Amino acid sequence: MKIHQPMLFLGLGGTGCRVGRELERVLREALCGPDGTELVARMRGHDYLPYQLPSCLQFAYADLSIDELSKVLPNVVPSSDHHAAAQHTTHLIANLVPPNHHNSAQLAQAMRITLDGRIDWLPGPDTDPRVAPLSAGAGQLPTVGRAVLFETMRQGHGPAAVLHGVTAAMQRIKASGAVLHELGGKMTNKVDVFVAFSVAGGTGSGIFYDYLHLIGEHLRQAGTEARVYPLVLMPSAFNEGMGGGRAAVLNSATALVDLFRLVDDQNAQGAGDDLRGAQDRGPLSVWYPGESRPISLQPATVQTAFLFGRPKDGVSGEDLVRSMVSLVTTLIGAGSEGDQSFADRFINDTVGRSAFDQTGIGRRGVSTSAVASLNIPLAVLADVVSSRLLAEAVREMRKPPTGAGVHNRDLIERFDVAAGLEGFLTCAPLEPFADVEDVPVGYDSIIQALNARARTMQESLERNERLLGPHLGRVARDFDPIKAAEELSRTVDPFRLRRVMRGDPGYPEKLDRGGFEKVLNDRKESRRAPGEFELHPPQPESVQRRRGLRKLHWMDSTVQEAVEDQDAWYRLRVRQQWHDAWRKNERVWEPRWRSFCDQLAAITDEFADHIAAADRQFSDRAAQLDAPRLGVSYLKPPDEGGLEGFYARVHAALKYRFRDRLDANATAADVVGLILGEDGWSGAFRVGRERPDAAVHLVRQRIRGAVSECFRPGGGERSLVPSIRDLLMATVGRADRAVDDEAVAHFRKELAGLVPGGYAPPGEGDLKVLISYPGSAPDSDVETFLKNQLLKSVHTPSIEFRPNESDSLVVFFFRSCMGITEVPEVRAAIQLAAEARRYERPDDRLAWRQRLGRAPGYLISTPADRALILQSFLNAMWNGNVEVDPPGQGRSPQRIRIHPGNAAATPLTLELTPFRELSSWGSLLQAYEEWVLGNDNGNKRALAAELIATKPRNVDRDPAPPSPLFAAFQQLPEKEAQLLDEIRNRPGIGAGEQLDLIEEFWTRTLPAAMGLPFRGVQAPFANLRDMTEYFDYQSPAGDR
Repeated sequence: MKIHQPMLFLGLGGTGCRVGRELERVLREALCGPDGTELVARMRGHDYLPYQLPSCLQFAYADLSIDELSKVLPNVVPSSDHHAAAQHTTHLIANLVPPNHHNSAQLAQAMRITLDGRIDWLPGPDTDPRVAPLSAGAGQLPTVGRAVLFETMRQGHGPAAVLHGVTAAMQRIKASGAVLHELGGKMTNKVDVFVAFSVAGGTGSGIFYDYLHLIGEHLRQAGTEARVYPLVLMPSAFNEGMGGGRAAVLNSATALVDLFRLVDDQNAQGAGDDLRGAQDRGPLSVWYPGESRPISLQPATVQTAFLFGRPKDGVSGEDLVRSMVSLVTTLIGAGSEGDQSFADRFINDTVGRSAFDQTGIGRRGVSTSAVASLNIPLAVLADVVSSRLLAEAVREMRKPPTGAGVHNRDLIERFDVAAGLEGFLTCAPLEPFADVEDVPVGYDSIIQALNARARTMQESLERNERLLGPHLGRVARDFDPIKAAEELSRTVDPFRLRRVMRGDPGYPEKLDRGGFEKVLNDRKESRRAPGEFELHPPQPESVQRRRGLRKLHWMDSTVQEAVEDQDAWYRLRVRQQWHDAWRKNERVWEPRWRSFCDQLAAITDEFADHIAAADRQFSDRAAQLDAPRLGVSYLKPPDEGGLEGFYARVHAALKYRFRDRLDANATAADVVGLILGEDGWSGAFRVGRERPDAAVHLVRQRIRGAVSECFRPGGGERSLVPSIRDLLMATVGRADRAVDDEAVAHFRKELAGLVPGGYAPPGEGDLKVLISYPGSAPDSDVETFLKNQLLKSVHTPSIEFRPNESDSLVVFFFRSCMGITEVPEVRAAIQLAAEARRYERPDDRLAWRQRLGRAPGYLISTPADRALILQSFLNAMWNGNVEVDPPGQGRSPQRIRIHPGNAAATPLTLELTPFRELSSWGSLLQAYEEWVLGNDNGNKRALAAELIATKPRNVDRDPAPPSPLFAAFQQLPEKEAQLLDEIRNRPGIGAGEQLDLIEEFWTRTLPAAMGLPFRGVQAPFANLRDMTEYFDYQSPAGDR
């Protein structure tokens, strides 16, 4: 895989952490290989560690939950041995929860004391949910998440307190020019930033808005041009009770409105700023603790956001996370276009986002996404096959020994020497006695020789008594069973080593049954000589004087019997001395031996436990790979018997590879032994002494590497798992290596079901499709085949193909240039929020599900939106296209019907609601918002578009006078203002928010609408106010 430009990933909250972990895992698999070492060789001179990602790819994670952050490192590399490698590119922002605040109420109180004038978005203390502990998360309340972020910045004297992970990541990116060059890219002052979060929870939904601003400002100050792409997981990705449900939908409503108001502002800065009034233009900005001025994003930093919801039933939340990852890997691996990244060109090449939405509410910055990807799960297959192979090998290793020829004596002797105990097994004297040199003849000479021999034995024993104590003291101090075990592990597995040490009742020989431990324990037991020869050597009673001519000889049986008695007595006394001396040093050697045995037992127990874990994993992974899924598909080997059949094929291939060193009855243990080589088990013992699981991990990794090589051996051998590129080449008839027909047929079948009918992102915006396929250069044959195979049911004029260096096929559906109400899930969320505002449940806690303050009345429209919409209504009213019901009730109608287009067409009908004596016209814009949110078909959107496009008839030439309804409407503002003042002064009025909305309508929105310039025409009048004044001047007062 090639990397063409630097990337920064920021994961916010639990979802952001999940996406980042999966992204890191996928990139490590693609770049570092199955054993993590591919980049080590590729990056010579950069001192890369196994599993270390290139420094041009950086990851930062921010979450309140310490538990969630603690899952990152263990899940992005295979074991803790590789945490150091991960820390080169993985940065945890783990200090988001300030100290000394035990719940949200304490934290909010501290903020009110010091920041009160700047935190009007923070609800009052009487509604505080008292979330505790904050280190466990925000309690699915976004306002709590944002409050924690602000308090951390306050205590840390500015945004740097929550940006240290991003700062470290950017420093590494800026220094990664040489690394990026090695990977096929080049360094510029631009960086693609992917920010992943969910709008369903508390932390990610609470802090995303601020991190978008903080990152944009940080990169601007660093002189880096950022393109930020929010990856947003929608509530539909979560099941009820598992992060989904009513609370998740309510959180998403305000989050999406805030997000796309920011996107609109990013796209519209400098575009027609005079259209909605100068007071409403200019970038959105946010003040942060420690900053002297508010922070705002540079234009075009965040031009859209990708919404990921469930496009069809059957797509799981985990599959959506993988879809987000597939999108990122496709964009960063797809090459660059000059100084512009492919992501920037493909996603941001439209100008339509700055246009007003058809409804008049916001602009068209909303994007939805769906990804269908086909991947070969090489890492999963390698992991599960290597795990099963190790489990089978361990089963063989654990089997008790059988057969008369099986023994461990030579291994015990090797261990004795390697552990520094040479001579321990035989208990040989340090200084042996001097035996008879001249062979005596005759009884007297032989008796003298035997007595002399006994005296030299006693002298030898006395010398040994003096020497053995110091000698065995040194031996005990130097006793090193660990060194000896490492030496033996070069030729035996841990279970054989354990039997050598501890023995096994299955062995035929006594020494083997007890093992070396029996030797050690025996040596500390007191040995007493039998009978009367306990202290003194035996007398030669068997030697008798001979009668006759033949003299007694030394080799006579009676003499040799006496010699043997003396030798037995001597050996026994020497052994007794050894035992006594060894027992005196027990405190020195015994703890060392016991520690070693415990370590060895822990290692073998860990391997034994692996059997059950591997069996479970095999079953679970087989079920996962075979599970029907949409979006993220796995191309599995087409073996009969599924994963079991594939395992058998790999096992057979490994045996064939080692056929010259295996006999016909070779077991899995024999295969694993050859894979590990001479240093495999010794290395496992070495790392397993501190952490037994590390021993299993090391062996699994070694086996996994061999298994991966077996999948695609090279050298002209047929691959067990052909690459997608090879399968594509074979499918279009241009195979450059042998691929089984069965594999090609299986590939075609999987492709046919990759993109089911109707699989597309929701919404009504323009649809673009990107197909990324394995290849080093564009291939028209492959592209034609893929278009015909994948997009039979998809109709879009915009299809782009992009070859990539990875082994995956990705179809990215991208629907953009939409308003916020065009996406059904977004619209439904805002509808629920509107209902909750009217009938709030106790656990809704709406005040704590926002981040910018609770705007009264209107959920999705801004003041500028409302001015434009009202201008459009007034234009239609001017033209006489507005009917009131009941007829004649122009001052306060119950409903109105607008005919913006053909009079025979279905009108736009709104139900208006008066408040006391006030006119129902004050609810016009609220009624329109509700109507827009209820819009679920293209006809209604077309009707809204006609309304928003309405202008006074002939405004560019000679406009007609206003309709009577418009003239009557112009008389209302002054009277409504007087009524408002009167009603506010009445006792018991509790509808302050509704009165505020009505007042805003008459005193701010109506004047803004009247003064809003006409759009898209060269008119003699700038706006409705000028036209009204003109016709007022033309008509005498009595005619009005």
